[in-house]
Amino acid sequence: MKFNKKSLFFITILGIIIFISYLKYIIYPTCWQAGYTHCAAIGQDFFALYQAGYNIFHNIFVYGKSGGLSLVTPYFMFFKYFPITPFVWGIPTLVFSSAMNAYYGYLVFSILLHIASIYLIVKISKKLKAQTYQIVFAIFIWLTYFSLTSEWRMGQFNHLAGMFLLGAVGAEIFSNKILSALAWILSLSWKPQAIFVAFYFWLTKNKLAISLFFLLFILFTTGYLAYFQTQNIPAFQEFFKNILVLENHHAWQVGYIDNFSVNAFWGQIFYPTNPKLYYFVSKSWSIFIIFMLFWSTWKSSKNIYNLNSRIYLLLFTAVSMSLFHKEVWESHLTFWLPTLITLLLITKNKKEWFFILICSLILASPTTFYYYSIYKLEWLKTLMIGMKVLPQLALYCYLIRKISTKKPYKFPY
Repeated sequence: MKFNKKSLFFITILGIIIFISYLKYIIYPTCWQAGYTHCAAIGQDFFALYQAGYNIFHNIFVYGKSGGLSLVTPYFMFFKYFPITPFVWGIPTLVFSSAMNAYYGYLVFSILLHIASIYLIVKISKKLKAQTYQIVFAIFIWLTYFSLTSEWRMGQFNHLAGMFLLGAVGAEIFSNKILSALAWILSLSWKPQAIFVAFYFWLTKNKLAISLFFLLFILFTTGYLAYFQTQNIPAFQEFFKNILVLENHHAWQVGYIDNFSVNAFWGQIFYPTNPKLYYFVSKSWSIFIIFMLFWSTWKSSKNIYNLNSRIYLLLFTAVSMSLFHKEVWESHLTFWLPTLITLLLITKNKKEWFFILICSLILASPTTFYYYSIYKLEWLKTLMIGMKVLPQLALYCYLIRKISTKKPYKFPY
């Protein structure tokens, strides 16, 4: 695939301009005064982290309604992550004089880290001996991914989890098992989106990764919950209710305009005419995702010393949570970034690369859920949700194909 220097230069400048234009949605949020609404929701997950950090520091249980008894944020948001997260990231945010100042600090940190990560993309591309056009389009997608606006406005951590996952991918490409393990653990410490990557590290026998995961996310969590359970607080119940979303979220999982999960897509297709069929398809899909994790691990075990196969398995396990989860909001799509970037850099087949580029551009494009009038027509709502779901399914199938290939393409390391 040929691109002249002028066109690549134009694409680079266009990407920078689009990224700068996105910042206005972050720096000047117009509806902060509305509080926690669909319009605003500004800083909601970050405020949950800030409050959890405060609670940890003052020995207050972070989960459930008890987490909001001593409110230090503009509004209360239930904390939904592992208890290690406020220990590692929540307590340091308390150095700011207020939750809002801490939120602005989060924005600066996230945006600067996003820009700095371009250096990592370039380093990976050189190791992979990627073509110039591959590097340019990878950086273009990195800068113009529209979901970043929702991610940063809402104070989410999919982006930070994704960046550290990209670091883990890069470390694997450079054959640095220690750095790969640490990057994965840091990714999980922000948000456990990449928790299924445990299958990958188990297969590759990365003892550091598995040990840290067991210590920080199983033993530490159990100890923390047991400590408050002894104080007559239903700690385990509150934890699982928040982490596993045990309460009824049907209204959010079916027919909600901002839900771009595969499950939501099944809901648009099946639920209006046959709810029982929808529930069957939904449960079958969840079982299929888990089954494919075991299948992919077994299949890749035959090529465990082949770095090509391992990278595809790592990416496959990373995106499996996005396919498994029943609530994938616009901001959650940001977690696809490391997979898209890696595939754009490693794919040498021109037709496959173009396919990945098209999927990446669709996922990176702006969503239309802000315009509620569009969704008065169910078929149009299905189309709009499908535009974000179908690329995810297509890339998922692509990774399955790569893992199942007997002789995977060798990257030119």
